[in-house]
Amino acid sequence: MHSDKDSDLDERPADLHRDALAFAPDLRPAAVVSALRPMGGLQRNDLVWGVLVGSVAPVFGSLLSVIVWVAFVWNVISTAIGRYPLRLARTAVAVSAVVAAYGAVKLGFTIAHSGLVSWRDWPGFLIFFAPAFYFLRLRLSSGAMLLDAVMLGAGFSMLAAFPFAAYEALWLGRRVELLCGNANVFAVMAALFGSLGALNVLAASTARRWLGVAAFLVMVVCVFVSGRRSMWLALPLLSLVIAWAAAHSVPRRVFRRGLAGILAVALVGLVLASGTLRARIAVIGDDIARMEQSGDYESSTGQRILMLKGGWRAFLDAPLAGYGYRGRMEAVRQALPQEYRRFAGYTHPHNAYLAALLDAGVLGLVVLLAMLTAPVWVAARAPRDNAWRLRLAAGIVVTLCFAVSGATGIMFEHDLMNAAFVVLLIVIADSAIDAEARAASGLRRGPPA
Repeated sequence: MHSDKDSDLDERPADLHRDALAFAPDLRPAAVVSALRPMGGLQRNDLVWGVLVGSVAPVFGSLLSVIVWVAFVWNVISTAIGRYPLRLARTAVAVSAVVAAYGAVKLGFTIAHSGLVSWRDWPGFLIFFAPAFYFLRLRLSSGAMLLDAVMLGAGFSMLAAFPFAAYEALWLGRRVELLCGNANVFAVMAALFGSLGALNVLAASTARRWLGVAAFLVMVVCVFVSGRRSMWLALPLLSLVIAWAAAHSVPRRVFRRGLAGILAVALVGLVLASGTLRARIAVIGDDIARMEQSGDYESSTGQRILMLKGGWRAFLDAPLAGYGYRGRMEAVRQALPQEYRRFAGYTHPHNAYLAALLDAGVLGLVVLLAMLTAPVWVAARAPRDNAWRLRLAAGIVVTLCFAVSGATGIMFEHDLMNAAFVVLLIVIADSAIDAEARAASGLRRGPPA
């Protein structure tokens, strides 16, 4: 396999459209069939796959993992039998190397510390070797179209999630999780795909802009009813990213009116939810008071503080070697006083950055940060075409959601979280590669006569 930036130019198909978000959300069967029929097989498959990637996670949870893994395995088989030429653009090589480095470090340190007994953990790390095989397949298709399809699917994902989230929150009276496994993962999926869906406001289609507005409003509701306080803090930051992207793409008058309307709705929602917000925030204050007054660490906040203390002490004892994925929490428990060890009975220390240090020492944190920031740098360095702002906003959204989630809980090491990050990074990077190929092709042909 070798890198060849210009090799993409001969095999990338002609663009099906040039607008960043050009598909119209017309769901009539006849309209869907008429839109798909003239496409080639590869482009048609990409379109359907992209919409599914964008739409399934908040409601159906690990179905996204199935979609990503099936395509991964198929791409490996197709590469092995010679269907895809072994050539990658430089950006594809860089992204694949960064993601694979994370997987290799996690897997290598786990085997080094736990040996073959850790074999049950190995499959979870293999998804990080997927990008190269995806890029070999996607170089035969259109990255611009795929990004468009994922954004469209993300818009509909929140509309599909809303009635089920309302049922769980209002009828069952519990934190919403749908089929994501738990409320914390649902909060990340809602914030992630809801924010990507909100980027549909960048489309030229009025219907699609309204889809973006609806996705944003529903996303805020879903994140709130998940009950995850750290993701509540992410909402203002995500809103700023969406507003920054829309401000340069939406007509000024429409942007001002839309922003005013969203702020009004958000203000009303904040007032209505103020009681619940105060109650959830007050819990933290109560937990801290109990710790200070009676040394009671049995609360959720107390347990997290204990794990941070124990985890940091354990890291200082092995800053380079770490303990491997299987040994990290035992190291945390051993670093705590005997009477507090029972409060650290989790599989992770509820801080992904600390978990990386415990798993593989300083190197673990380095590869984690490199992969976490990859969506932003690959989007930022792409040519400034009509999709540049969309790509960069999407990259910031992905990095922001995972970074905030990892500060107080899980970031990776969950099938849905892993699959969502890897596939979205692939989609963003493929769009950037597509833009690089078009820009290089235009330069090679020279200016028009």
